[in-house]
Amino acid sequence: MPNHTTRRAAAAAAAVSLLTGAALARAAGNAPAAAPGTEDVVLPAGYVIEPVLTGLTYASGMTFGDDGTLYVAEAGHCYGQFWSDARIFGLSPGGRVRSVASDFRAPVMGITYRDNKLYVADRGRIALVDLGTVHRERRLRPLVSDLPVVPNGQHFNSPVAFGPDGKMYWAVGAVTNSGVPGADDLIYGWLLDMPWMRDAPARDVTLAADPNYPNPDVLGPDLLKPAPGAAFLPFGTPARAGRVIPAHPRPTGAVYRADASGENVEVFAWGIRSPVGIGFGPDQRLYLTDHGIDDKGARPAGEVPDALWAVTQGAWYGWPDYAAGIALTDERFKPKFPLGRAPVPVMQNAPSPAQPAARFEPHASAMKFDWSRSDRFGFKGEMFLAEFGDGAPVTSGLRAIPHRGFRVVRVNTQNGAVEPFLTINNPGSAATRGPKRPIQVLFDRSGDNLYLLDFGVLSINVSTRRAGIDAPIRTGTLWRIHRQNAGATDAATPAAATDTSAAGTPRRAEGGRLVTWRTARGSVLLMRKELRAALAEARLAQSLAVWDLRQQRLRTSARERLEGISTLATVVLQRIDDPNALDDGTRSFLLDVRDWALRAEPLRLQGNDPMAGRIDRWIVRTRWDETDALYRGYAVPGRWERRVEADVRP
Repeated sequence: MPNHTTRRAAAAAAAVSLLTGAALARAAGNAPAAAPGTEDVVLPAGYVIEPVLTGLTYASGMTFGDDGTLYVAEAGHCYGQFWSDARIFGLSPGGRVRSVASDFRAPVMGITYRDNKLYVADRGRIALVDLGTVHRERRLRPLVSDLPVVPNGQHFNSPVAFGPDGKMYWAVGAVTNSGVPGADDLIYGWLLDMPWMRDAPARDVTLAADPNYPNPDVLGPDLLKPAPGAAFLPFGTPARAGRVIPAHPRPTGAVYRADASGENVEVFAWGIRSPVGIGFGPDQRLYLTDHGIDDKGARPAGEVPDALWAVTQGAWYGWPDYAAGIALTDERFKPKFPLGRAPVPVMQNAPSPAQPAARFEPHASAMKFDWSRSDRFGFKGEMFLAEFGDGAPVTSGLRAIPHRGFRVVRVNTQNGAVEPFLTINNPGSAATRGPKRPIQVLFDRSGDNLYLLDFGVLSINVSTRRAGIDAPIRTGTLWRIHRQNAGATDAATPAAATDTSAAGTPRRAEGGRLVTWRTARGSVLLMRKELRAALAEARLAQSLAVWDLRQQRLRTSARERLEGISTLATVVLQRIDDPNALDDGTRSFLLDVRDWALRAEPLRLQGNDPMAGRIDRWIVRTRWDETDALYRGYAVPGRWERRVEADVRP
């Protein structure tokens, strides 16, 4: 048996793993934020920036309608287990703000306008909102469902782009950082919920020599026990060299194509890690941004650049063995993350990867883009692209690094040159009076105004006292950039104020509240894991003689787990945005869990303790709609084979 010191260290590691991803992640909606302004923004001479719409929560996408209405999406989800209402606003040319649609699967990653319809990329599907339908309940219609995107994941599906052929194109990200599920996936939350999930290739893959990567067994009772795992297999599933992973009809890390009706879905290309921006350029080529592998998890890589791809049918873009067209074994990608093994190829006889149209600095987080088409605005024919900014230290090997990204850049897609256009000083914090996290840029119909959608504050904190993500609600802003004295602008451009109000007064989006049972869900999943481990230890302790020294060790370990469960319940109750917004059922449930864990005596616990059943039933009631479809399509025989309808883990 591990000694008491080892158990205490394991319990501390479990707490850090959860608190980084959920309980101590704080959505401080009531925290003071700087009023929108143009300070902290560096632009070329002659350009100005002004706020148009404030108070957005997790802003993620925008698109123009034929009448000049600017539709803006709120994602409804942010890293760190926080969820809010996913919805779409319409900002009219006169400045009126109205709600257009809601009830999406968060996160909404983007919206695309076509023929008086909005094509919405929400979690794991493409949905249609018919703007011409009067009755709201008939507006939302799924076109493509069951895409391999997990709730609480780190990569999702991109927006839709329509090609010259009239078909819609989109991409789906990888489930993992670099092919092998690891402890970092516990931080995001999906690994506890779906331990059988994995990445799936678009072509048959033969695993290379030495395919296994050891990782802390975060799903077992002892975190310090290594759990070797391989690429394209579930967490902790080892493999031998030469094992063939068959192609999947709905692969992860791939570009898809389908008819505008959602029919005839096909895989267009693959080898993508984390797609965000997608669109056809003036040259009729399909462009896609892809975030590079992070320095974390079971298979980390350091200083990997983001890429801009010009996507062609049937091509492979290198993930998980190449980064921006360069082999991951290159010395420049040597990881700094202390717990991971340096990457070696996972695929035998991999094809030659495509080369990017442009590379961005590591951790810049290249997002969505548009092309300048106006001489009055300037830089006609060049791509403008938003860089969200780094996620250090989580993505940088637990190292502090100079700020990366946090700007808008110009990209010459002919030679790959990248030049700054807008730079944010003091980036990402609530003190920034300009944009904080650029997520999309979009020109209006005239091309004279560049709209910048700002996600809002998202900061990552890792220290001995606290680990978590701060993502305050209502801190996002829509900005407009234009050139002074460049001539008249399109009259249909949305105004910064109402029809006759004083110009320069931004409108505010009302709402932005947390959906708190989703916020609590990741914590409850870890509570269940720890409860089952405590029950197992209690049963073993009960079977030992009273003079057996192991009994006391087991009792102490089980007691520590129960104390951790009580602490987690307390933290969730305290750390949500508005404690009064927590629904009575969830609040009552968490209070009962907390009080039970404080009172429980390990040597009296039984395997069929009623609280274990209550936790199971609560998780089943709050399960994700797409769980069963993903299980049937991606689970493989092994450690996590189970009856999914009961949602019971081994």
